[in-house]
Amino acid sequence: MGMLQLDGVTHWSIPVNDLEESEKFYRDVLGLEHKGRHLCN
Repeated sequence: MGMLQLDGVTHWSIPVNDLEESEKFYRDVLGLEHKGRHLCN
């Protein structure tokens, strides 16, 4: 099997009302690891 070739990157977002609850869902249910937060003003 060859190396993974990256053809592009897509970014998308889903607005939420409760950021802590959303992070808990992505961590506990989907098993994703928190890498940081970018806040827009």
